[in-house]
Amino acid sequence: REAEEQQRREEEERKAAALAAVSAAAASASAAGWKPGAGVEPWRPLVEQYFPPERVEEALRVMSCESAGDPLAVNKYSAASGLFQHLPYYWPSRSRAAGWEGADIFDPEANIAVASWLVNRTITVEKREPWGHWTCKP
Repeated sequence: REAEEQQRREEEERKAAALAAVSAAAASASAAGWKPGAGVEPWRPLVEQYFPPERVEEALRVMSCESAGDPLAVNKYSAASGLFQHLPYYWPSRSRAAGWEGADIFDPEANIAVASWLVNRTITVEKREPWGHWTCKP
């Protein structure tokens, strides 16, 4: 019985932490000027900050297709999350490698920065088409 109670408390703590992360991401998105249905244009300055000029329009097209610019988007089948629909399974290692260790997948800036890192890595290390990790292509 005590083990069940401990398990229930841990589950409640996980849910509270997830809710806090989504709330923080929503606040960050709101501070950036994003409103539901606004599309990708509010994210252009961050995309321009992290992607090279020749990839900005491509990145915005991929983001539009993947999440419609919704930083809280979650794919109900794969759990891919955020603006660029990163898969949660890969997020910890990719965000760490991109210099965003500990960042939440729903953090718009982190999501964009890690996408940029992944595109660059795909080109330079994997020697593949830059958008190969995404379902949507520019």
